[in-house]
Amino acid sequence: MAFDQLLSEGNEMFDLGRWPEAIDKYGEYIALLANYSGNEDLKFRRVRVHSNRAGVYLKLKNYLAALDDSERALRMDKTHFKSWIRMISAFDGLGLYQEEVRSIKQLPHAITLTDRGKSWAEAALQSAERKDRQTRFGDIEPEMNRKWENQQPGPQLLASAPNLEEYVGPIRIGRTQTMGRGLFATRDIQQGELLLVSNALTSSRSAIKCEVMPVKNWIYKVLQSLEEIVKEAEHNIENFSQFQRLVQLDTLGGPYSEDQLDRDVPPMRYFIPINALPEESWGVTEKDMKHPALKNCFTREFLMGIVKDKQLSRHNATLFTISELYVLPSLMNHSCLPNVSVVALYNQKASKVFRASRFIRDGEELFRAYHNIFCPVDERRILYAENYCQCLRCTRELQLNREVPLLGFMGSECKNVDTMTHHTDLSEWPLENLARLRMSCMTGITAVNSLSSTLPKLENLSWEGQHWLRAALIVRFLRPLLHPSMQKLPSLSEEHNFLPMVIKAVQSMLVVDPASELALSICCKTAMISARISNRGTNPDSEMEQGEQFLLDCATRIIDLLYGSGVSHETAWKILKSYEERLSDFPF
Repeated sequence: MAFDQLLSEGNEMFDLGRWPEAIDKYGEYIALLANYSGNEDLKFRRVRVHSNRAGVYLKLKNYLAALDDSERALRMDKTHFKSWIRMISAFDGLGLYQEEVRSIKQLPHAITLTDRGKSWAEAALQSAERKDRQTRFGDIEPEMNRKWENQQPGPQLLASAPNLEEYVGPIRIGRTQTMGRGLFATRDIQQGELLLVSNALTSSRSAIKCEVMPVKNWIYKVLQSLEEIVKEAEHNIENFSQFQRLVQLDTLGGPYSEDQLDRDVPPMRYFIPINALPEESWGVTEKDMKHPALKNCFTREFLMGIVKDKQLSRHNATLFTISELYVLPSLMNHSCLPNVSVVALYNQKASKVFRASRFIRDGEELFRAYHNIFCPVDERRILYAENYCQCLRCTRELQLNREVPLLGFMGSECKNVDTMTHHTDLSEWPLENLARLRMSCMTGITAVNSLSSTLPKLENLSWEGQHWLRAALIVRFLRPLLHPSMQKLPSLSEEHNFLPMVIKAVQSMLVVDPASELALSICCKTAMISARISNRGTNPDSEMEQGEQFLLDCATRIIDLLYGSGVSHETAWKILKSYEERLSDFPF
């Protein structure tokens, strides 16, 4: 019979993964069945073929077509389990997690589920509810607690972060006077509040440094990835999530001229996950189809401009850093006094989590640190040469460098420490060289701490200004003292005031950046050296000195600003312990 032949051929194409041919065969089969619309005996065939074609569309990521076919099948037979699964999968692919949750909850009322079916539905419901909460409310801490509940602290903990859905909080895109576009608060934002969870659009899997030829190979791979994103979006333009991708890429290609405001600063509707939008915004409108992004051919030259501007950093004539490409984070500007914390999660999506590290007022611009901000201002300006940072800290430090020549000398001493320690392996140094380095660093720290009391020009600095200056100079001298090789030397006795030195440095660092991962790692490394702090995890009632308690409190507060106050005490302690060996991960 012709019916059976067409269906058999369609199923064969399905099994072979020849999706377009399977769709054609199923389409012919559906057209043939239309000639027998009144024949109830053929209803099951109609249900089956629409469900099968929905399965093919899912393979092709054409989720709207998959949803249409699965819903057609269910209108004819509400008890067809495969069609329920495919409809639920289509909602998941579209990012409509609220609808996915509703459908899963309806399933037991339509079908008597087997034990296996119940297990599938329970797991699917948990996943959909988690995605719904994350995209609408930024509820990510429970997933961290769940993922890390049974894991031991250490590098492996941070390397196995949970996958997160994207979230966009109270922010908007806006134009700035000197830095093109930026992100701004749409209301008052409390310290620690979640602003943004962003997943990499394209990824090099990790930020790497490489020479010219390898970097060209990486760029080629990234361009291929971007071209695939454009191709998929243009092929599924009626899917609003895919339409958003085109607008987002077009936006990253800016800034554009003053008369192209709709292209330069698009509405946030194009950046917020579809699940978090009102239902009336889930579809592509006639107005959307007039957006300039649809006239963009997204040539390789255009995409190359995005990669060079947003993903590639030059260190010198031959050395580059390739990092992941993100959408909204790429529009957040740099400051050496950031008000936003960022933590990179090592998961499949290369997620980044952004929180307010300070109180942010309605309309205030959001800033993050692009690079190491705990080094002298002259070095910071080299790191960000394309557009000098114009924050108050940089302005003040530049002025002081001109007025107080000794600061320039201290800056050169910091550079010498960088040259000596960052580019060599301290573990191979003889003990006498380590001892000299330690003495040099201790002398440098003492000199930095006494600057304001010995130089009249610095005595009049504000409280913040003194901390800004100390943070720029002291961290370079402190970090070598925490290197594991230094443990070969006799321990620093109390008369060396090592712990007070660390405390002063951390205090200054947190004035500059209240959510500094480097400061967290310094606190944790010092904690590891102190047995009393390390034992606190297993014995919360153990007594500690005031200075040790201060470092532990600082570390806990930083974890709140990076990972959220909703992480459990056990999770926070595991994170703290995992930062003990991360000091070398951060730029020197």
